[in-house]
Amino acid sequence: MIAIAVARPGSSSPILPFTQSDAANIQKNLRTVESMVMKYDHLKKYPDIFVKLTGLQVGDFDHLLDDIVPHYMQVENRRLSRLDRQRAIGGGDRCELEVRDQVLLTVIWLRLYPRQEVLGNFFGVSQPTASRYIARMIPVIEQTAWNSLRCPDPGRKQRRDLRRLLLDIPELLKLITTFVTPHARSNNVSNHVGELWSPGANGD
Repeated sequence: MIAIAVARPGSSSPILPFTQSDAANIQKNLRTVESMVMKYDHLKKYPDIFVKLTGLQVGDFDHLLDDIVPHYMQVENRRLSRLDRQRAIGGGDRCELEVRDQVLLTVIWLRLYPRQEVLGNFFGVSQPTASRYIARMIPVIEQTAWNSLRCPDPGRKQRRDLRRLLLDIPELLKLITTFVTPHARSNNVSNHVGELWSPGANGD
């Protein structure tokens, strides 16, 4: 496997040699961490990374929520109240993410188009759950002015795997290490990411 030297945007200095096996190791171990790395409450603490993932400042995302949530609640109420629904309102599976995080997940999807398994791992949900949130939220976003911010879908085969996502936004490695719980700090994900993102490699 040939290592790829990653440079910080605007700099010719390499940050890290990053291979497909590195990405596979991180993704495997992310599943063992009791975390939702990209949830709003955590991600908002890193505004520069927030912008790279969403294209929005944290305050602008909050305004987006103010516009979207009422539309979402109307759509959900119609869906839950339909005559052919098998369960009473309140029945069925509970959402694993708050509406705010469902919107955030969908906005990141519409901007970066990572593979849904990768996106789900960052939010602590499965690929089918991530796909369900996206399918429910996109029609809501399409009803608002924020729909103009979405990027074209490159197609299934061109969506970013974890390696591509980390190469494009290497700061995500730092974000991952900040979220690893004290219990998990000795496990492979913490050690491996620490090796990939070392102060000597990126000049921090």
